[in-house]
Amino acid sequence: MAATMDRVAEGQERLTAVLESLAAQREAEEDGPDAETRMRLRSIDVQLLRLMEDINAGRQESVSELRHDLTRLIRVIEQATGAEGPR
Repeated sequence: MAATMDRVAEGQERLTAVLESLAAQREAEEDGPDAETRMRLRSIDVQLLRLMEDINAGRQESVSELRHDLTRLIRVIEQATGAEGPR
């Protein structure tokens, strides 16, 4: 009977150790991403911000060039037709 009780006690100790280990893993997972993951996320965020800025700058430049080209086209059409419009 004593041997059986010793085996039950050992089993409970192992079970306690496993449960403590699982609880520690769960707490670590709930704390959020680790330092490397946070660093990578920050890097992705910075790169996306740069892309957005580049896209906006490119769009503004394209619109400006289109306006300039349209103005030149209007002047050429006015000169070709002899029409003088408001400037």
